[in-house]
Amino acid sequence: MLEALLQVIPQAPETQLLLGGAFETEEFRQQVASFLTEHNLEDHVVLMGWIDHLQLKDYLASADVAWLPGLFGRQYERRSISTKQLECMIVGLPIVAGDHPYLRVFIEEAQCGFSVPAADPLAHAEAILWLHQHPSERQEMGKRGQQLVLTRYNWEIEAAQLLRLYEILLDEA
Repeated sequence: MLEALLQVIPQAPETQLLLGGAFETEEFRQQVASFLTEHNLEDHVVLMGWIDHLQLKDYLASADVAWLPGLFGRQYERRSISTKQLECMIVGLPIVAGDHPYLRVFIEEAQCGFSVPAADPLAHAEAILWLHQHPSERQEMGKRGQQLVLTRYNWEIEAAQLLRLYEILLDEA
């Protein structure tokens, strides 16, 4: 993300990246802090730490883009739905995500952002800059993602499907 941000800042100097969550190790946190200092990114990156779920909606509401670059790792090896991605979509944010099957499927279905090679900082930077330079398209992408969550991927619909599964399993027992 930081390497991509280096490519974004010259064309969009007002860009600010809010990073939520904990670092895996103190050493990694120090590497990030050194990178920020070395590349004069301190004014462009805020290390938020853990964000209280009640405050998350306020941070998302202040954003223009949701960026989920994730390199391949354990969390992307198993089939799953990214709650983080759906939370961003429900508030109307367009998505820039690493090209993982379980992230890409929602982006493609709603046409709500870009799925780019996870380990390619230039591809991430180009997607972020395109969204920055095309505000009306960015807003439309966000609306399409929001609509997909409202009509298809929400707890009410998922609960009904789960109940149907239970009924099938009980009938077979």
